[in-house]
Amino acid sequence: MQLDDDDLVTTLDTALAGMTDVLVALGDDLVNARPDLPGANSPYAIVTHCLGVLDHWVGRLVAGRDVERDREAEFRAAGRVDDLVARVQAARDRLRDDVAGADGTAPFALPTGRPPRDWPTTRGGALVHAVEELAQHHGQLEITRDLLLARAGRAGLAQVAQHADDLDRAAAFYRDLLGAEPAGRFDPPGLLFFRLGPTRLLLERSAPSSLVYLQVPDVRTRVEELRARGVVIEGDPHVIFRHDDAALGPAGHDEWQAFVRDSEGNLVGLVSHQPVA
Repeated sequence: MQLDDDDLVTTLDTALAGMTDVLVALGDDLVNARPDLPGANSPYAIVTHCLGVLDHWVGRLVAGRDVERDREAEFRAAGRVDDLVARVQAARDRLRDDVAGADGTAPFALPTGRPPRDWPTTRGGALVHAVEELAQHHGQLEITRDLLLARAGRAGLAQVAQHADDLDRAAAFYRDLLGAEPAGRFDPPGLLFFRLGPTRLLLERSAPSSLVYLQVPDVRTRVEELRARGVVIEGDPHVIFRHDDAALGPAGHDEWQAFVRDSEGNLVGLVSHQPVA
């Protein structure tokens, strides 16, 4: 089986983008807190550990960068959201170069520097392990966020409803747009659900049309993909706001937006955050 570089990078980058969203949603007052559970870690520590995973398994073992890692210290880490978001973005920026052209069958680029265990032994195995770790910890981070927000008594957004005349057509459109399968369908009465992190997107015949903004990895790339498939582009990608702090998004990033028509005629906003050039 041949592992595709773009698929691996997209999968890892999607997890890192989701982690950034969680950090920003929690803010400095909750990012270092721990749920009231034995052995629980703070969101800051979880994400710091994920960066350590990437440095070791991708940076060192695949790309051959001589990375020093203190795994135990990752779980004691604490700090500000802005600083950690910047480190996540730096890891995202490095990722494609680290993975590009990797020979999945080749042995590790450098020694692991750790006691022998039942680890993968090839660069392809190291990449698969990194995907597994980030997917697992992304889910852990979302659960941790929900527990901390509930403990703090903060309200959250549970569900957004959008009008859809044809559920099959809507399912195909949003499957392509979100890169995910529907989370559930009930017909009758005609309900289609997608998961957007902790929030459900409901597509329903009786729902009114709503203007929903959906986060994507890169608005510019996604718009060109949609344009090639014949989707109507109502507003081309443009920078709408620069985030100087983390009050409304990741600090040091431009917020890009674009607008498209979905299969049901609804106007849909697309949003991504890119480092300030």
